[in-house]
Amino acid sequence: MKYSFAVAAVISAVAVMPLAAGATDLFNQDTVGYTVTLTTADGTTTLDIAAESENMGVCDGCEISLPEGEKVAAAADDTVIITDGVLVHGGN
Repeated sequence: MKYSFAVAAVISAVAVMPLAAGATDLFNQDTVGYTVTLTTADGTTTLDIAAESENMGVCDGCEISLPEGEKVAAAADDTVIITDGVLVHGGN
């Protein structure tokens, strides 16, 4: 019984570990959606952000830019908020 409990505890801990890893979250408080550009050392990608949405783990630290060109640098564990068409660095 003790062995089964120990194995279950280890499996549970391993399953939760990826959730603890840092990633950048992007919240859109506006009533319109945006296509943002995410730039990392690996390259550039675009991401469609729905209106009034919470987008968890969009990158592990990146530069986020709106179509109009506004940019913000975000580290892993940071939160970036789009409000009134402006990117706001929310910290972590």
